[in-house]
Amino acid sequence: MKRKIQTIIPIFFSLIILSIILGCDSFNSRGPSKITEINNPNDLAYDFHDIRVVFTKSVSNGTNLTIKSLDFQEDRTYLIEKHINDLSISPDGRFAVYSNREQLENVQPIYLWRLDLFNHVEDKIGGWNEDYSIIYIGNPSFSSDGKQIIFSVTWFSTGKIGVGLVNSDGSNFRILDTDLPLAEGPKLSQNGSHIIVTCVGNEKTSGLMRFQLCILDKDGKYITTITNSGDAHGSYFFSPEDEYIIYNELNRGGIFKQRKDFLYISFPDYENRQLVLDWVVGVQAFSFDGQQIVFEGRPNKKSSWGIYIINIDGTDLRHLTYFDEFLEDWYADIKDY
Repeated sequence: MKRKIQTIIPIFFSLIILSIILGCDSFNSRGPSKITEINNPNDLAYDFHDIRVVFTKSVSNGTNLTIKSLDFQEDRTYLIEKHINDLSISPDGRFAVYSNREQLENVQPIYLWRLDLFNHVEDKIGGWNEDYSIIYIGNPSFSSDGKQIIFSVTWFSTGKIGVGLVNSDGSNFRILDTDLPLAEGPKLSQNGSHIIVTCVGNEKTSGLMRFQLCILDKDGKYITTITNSGDAHGSYFFSPEDEYIIYNELNRGGIFKQRKDFLYISFPDYENRQLVLDWVVGVQAFSFDGQQIVFEGRPNKKSSWGIYIINIDGTDLRHLTYFDEFLEDWYADIKDY
């Protein structure tokens, strides 16, 4: 018996040390799911054929935008002759919305712009004639019906970052009366009753202030904070029918500050969450019933990016390998692809 105890103790402390180094909770760990390869769009389930994925990147003369349906029947590429890093596409795929500076005589204001991708017509749909160093607009995204655009507003005189809304035709431009000092990157729920934003809150382990996710009501008033771990969160969206919120979490904990990425689901009570995948993930779309997630991701930093589909419970991970050639070419001019 004594020999068994001596054997177990070193193993026990080794596991503790390993968990400290990795900086993640053991109950959150999950190995990669078995991956099924889909090598041809014709082998994709029919209800995924019309779902779009969107890719943007800066090039020397502007921003490249590519929109593809999962069955490759829709395949559009545009060059927007502006450098844009917050572009969003309308649900019907017709419009792009983004913020961009305009050079006036003495100031450079930031405005919201809507580009009709079919007619190549660009419209200014909101903003102020104030220099971007005074007031800044960014992170626009469409509502689920495409009729509204929600965005962040930064007032540099006070340091506050709040939320604004405008109809997609530029009417009814207004600022919500948010009661948080930081409410950035807003996304509307499908029914428009809630807003999810990046906010600031305590990290449960360290007690330090980190970027978390908060829920606001339709008027921008704070309801609750739904995360309390990790250093930052991104790629967050309400699912169809607002059944859940999907988001990723970045953690640089542990002795060596090793980066770990996780994809989580938070359900409507906002009290519990479930781990879906421990990869770097950028959510692209949902299945029409909301039970499956389409994402761009890679298992680790040495892997190539790919397009995948996974069930919300983390099962049935599928790799759409017929996207690989496009992605390899798309990222060919980007360092460390």
